[in-house]
Amino acid sequence: LAEARAAEEAARADVTQARLRPNPTVNLGASNFPLQTNPTHGNGPGLRNNLVTSVELDQPFELGGKRGHRVAVASGGLAGASLSRADVLRNARAELRLAFWGAVRTRERRALAEAVRARSAETLRIMRARYANQDISALDLDKIELEAAQQENELADAVASERAAVAALLKLAGPGAPADVEVSGDLASPAPPLDAAKLEARARASRPDLAASRRAVETARASLALAEAQAIPDVTVGVGYTRSRAVLSGDNPQSLALTLSVPLPIFSRNQGEIAKARVEVSKAETSARALDAGIGREVAAAHARYAAAAEKVARYDGGALARAERALAVAEKTYRSGDRSLLEFLEAERTFIAVRSDYLDTMYELRAARLELEQAVGAPLSEGA
Repeated sequence: LAEARAAEEAARADVTQARLRPNPTVNLGASNFPLQTNPTHGNGPGLRNNLVTSVELDQPFELGGKRGHRVAVASGGLAGASLSRADVLRNARAELRLAFWGAVRTRERRALAEAVRARSAETLRIMRARYANQDISALDLDKIELEAAQQENELADAVASERAAVAALLKLAGPGAPADVEVSGDLASPAPPLDAAKLEARARASRPDLAASRRAVETARASLALAEAQAIPDVTVGVGYTRSRAVLSGDNPQSLALTLSVPLPIFSRNQGEIAKARVEVSKAETSARALDAGIGREVAAAHARYAAAAEKVARYDGGALARAERALAVAEKTYRSGDRSLLEFLEAERTFIAVRSDYLDTMYELRAARLELEQAVGAPLSEGA
């Protein structure tokens, strides 16, 4: 962002420079230093009788509208730099928001690991009591203790992942961010149906990178017009004043002179720069067309991922998560009553953890898909957008 702002300020300075007109030139001269006097018709010896001094002021005038074309090129560069900064900001915001929701996901994973660890600890307490009463075998107790140790490791991994995700978030936030934060937010999000055609049209109207590419075409054309204008010679108008001490030889004591200087465009007519500018116009037009076509594909792909994630979340919300919770509760109750084996109970517990973990990943996937779609569109989304 700092680099983009600096580029914009540099482009603004280019506009200031482009508006400036050429400076005048002052020429001072002294001549007729006598190296040898003419005894017949001379002015006599010494500078007092021979010195000729002059001062001349020359002012270049740009023809062909060069200044206007130059300002147009610089203004186009400034507009492009502003749009580029907006595009950098668009991408930075998307990256920061994605990192935030990634940190929220790791927080939810850590909370899930804590809940599973607490359930496992309670199960272990009960099983130890049953073992003391000789209701279960030592092998079953060993399996429960191993499962509890595994849950402790899962919790440690979840805590480490949360810390790493928060650190990555703070790194993106910049040097002014605090040393540590506690992220808060609901990972679940609504998933209204969105019209892909409307999103594509909105992207073409909102994306700053596409606007910057279109502006680059205009700037390239302005550069071509400037190159063509630079083939037109500029003129320099001057006025001079001369004071001569050599009056005895016929010089006027004081005189004025007017000058007009025009270069002859016989050899160089800026042919190379004009050809180069035409190539740049073609390149800019090709890049703009490619980006315009790519935006349509980008929006379509992001919309497809968003729709798929929304369907997955809907399936979980439609009963898959509740069924896994009920299956675990039934398995735990029947195992404790002796109607189900330990293996069946542990399998039901693992299934619940896997379903719950996948549900968190799916909600994050929906968040990420929505952010990706907003980034592709270049604007916040609304229902039916």
